Amino acid sequence: MTIELLEPWDVDHNDFLVRFLRTRGPGPHHFTFKTQDIQSELERFRSIGFEPVGIDFSKTFWREFFIHPKQGHGPVIQVAQSDVDRGSMSERLDRALAGGETASWGVSWWSSDDVVRGSAISTLEQIVIATPDIDAGVKFYGDVLGGVVDRTARTATITWSGGTIMLEKLPVDRPRVDRLEMSGDNVAEEHLELGTRFVAV
Repeated sequence: MTIELLEPWDVDHNDFLVRFLRTRGPGPHHFTFKTQDIQSELERFRSIGFEPVGIDFSKTFWREFFIHPKQGHGPVIQVAQSDVDRGSMSERLDRALAGGETASWGVSWWSSDDVVRGSAISTLEQIVIATPDIDAGVKFYGDVLGGVVDRTARTATITWSGGTIMLEKLPVDRPRVDRLEMSGDNVAEEHLELGTRFVAV
């Protein structure tokens, strides 16, 4: 799984992140699930009662729609299709350090002056969602989003080829990301950063 760090940019065109930060502060915003046929996925979501928002199929290199947390289970869900293979994050970092990483529309994606390769690699092992209702979470992530479910009384681990989410029954008012479980040589035992709890496993 890849963690993407977001900050407000071109807010006159799109101010969603500014609005999110103003109301909720920093922290996990969305999960992205990629598909090979976004039109079929959009129709499937609608057919089972979802009301996707932010539908944008105008760019061939990235088409997307979103499921609001009130209809999902936890954060915003982004469903996307990309016809551009930009390689792994490691390959993209190498290109950025060489000054050659650009966005699909030709604008510099990031500055090589701002990119520094760390001395160690950390791996996101799983995202843990605290939920008052394991069954609803299993229905959403397992049935709707097609994950493979391994269930116990108080947890459910749901896996896809690209990553793992664990649902944990906790006394919370609504589903929310509780923590990111990380492994690696430079992972602190537990710390809070930008509104997100990181735990070493």
